[in-house]
Amino acid sequence: MSSTPTRGNTQPATPSIAIVGAGPRGISIIERIAAYLRSAHSSQGLRIHLIDDAQHGAGRIWETTQTHTLCMNTLAGAVTLFTEPGATVGAPVLEGPIQYEWIKLLRGEREGIDKKKLELFDSFPTDPSIARDFAAEIAATVPESNPSRALYGAYLRWALEVAIAQLPAGTEVINHPARAVSITETRTFDVIELSTGDTVDSHATVLASGWVQPAPNAEEEIFANSGLTWVKPGNPLEQDLSVVPDKADVIVRGLGMGFFDVMALLTIDRGGKFVEDTTARAGLRYEPTGREPHLYVGSGRGYPYLPKSEYHSLPPKANLARLKAVIAEHHDAPEQSIDFTQTVWPAIVRDAYSEYYTTLARVRPASLEQPLEDILAAIDSTPVPSSNDASAMPAALTAVLEG
Repeated sequence: MSSTPTRGNTQPATPSIAIVGAGPRGISIIERIAAYLRSAHSSQGLRIHLIDDAQHGAGRIWETTQTHTLCMNTLAGAVTLFTEPGATVGAPVLEGPIQYEWIKLLRGEREGIDKKKLELFDSFPTDPSIARDFAAEIAATVPESNPSRALYGAYLRWALEVAIAQLPAGTEVINHPARAVSITETRTFDVIELSTGDTVDSHATVLASGWVQPAPNAEEEIFANSGLTWVKPGNPLEQDLSVVPDKADVIVRGLGMGFFDVMALLTIDRGGKFVEDTTARAGLRYEPTGREPHLYVGSGRGYPYLPKSEYHSLPPKANLARLKAVIAEHHDAPEQSIDFTQTVWPAIVRDAYSEYYTTLARVRPASLEQPLEDILAAIDSTPVPSSNDASAMPAALTAVLEG
């Protein structure tokens, strides 16, 4: 729903919370507010202002109308917007389908999905346009797929609808399709100025921002005036790369995700194709259109960020037995009473070393000079240096093994 914002000169009569950012973080905040209010059986009125000039639910990065070329860097079977049993939260969890389960349900596949998740999905029918607009992707998705960002945005918008519906009666949500440009704190409430010129008054304000755009620095001003086309270090989708001339010289600073987005938009989205070719490196060959710009890319690292491993399945689950034991032992301990360096850090380090040597024993057993059982025993008996000196652990472990 929408409403005319208050003007910021009198204290709002109804308790109010402003959430600046209506993407994934904003969704989770609303879901948790609903859980706490319901668990407390609260009947007091509450007004929630949801502020974002991007698509509410999806936000900028996951805008549902964007090209389907850009994908998530997370697997369909490993992402959710719902709390799960065992989560360390102070109010009851809301069990909902992970993204892959949601996609399966869109396909009409219900086998193996928890009853509570099925009931939630059935209670909030998805817009028929989702199944139509993403038909090919929905049909092809497996747990190890990297879904398009647009499809994840559709999942997020559905999750926002579900989260808002959990709010008890008497809670009002006001959507503000605007950007928050300033926040002024008074003695009793915050006054938030919006890009529309309106203001919102709130007793509490939560900044749930996602992609934060830094201001240009002096070096970047040089790029802007270089005479070359410069792709700025922001969301590539908001820079309209369609205006980049064919075969233009283009400057891109950084070799992270933003660069790969730019490269995809200036190649695949211009008609280029990657085709399977067993004679080519990595089994793929690029077929250009001749329109591709020339990219000049710089990075302080000097090379692209390493890609994630190709498992051909979901990543193997780490055995965090030591850390889990520490958490279980201190689950009810008072806050601020646990010494991280002395209590938690050793378990983390030992689990990491244990996983390393266990994996080594599986994939390259000849590299181990001692039985795995002896190495694991040495890991548990070796004193763990403080978190400020983790590099000392290998030497200490070697001393134990050789001793």
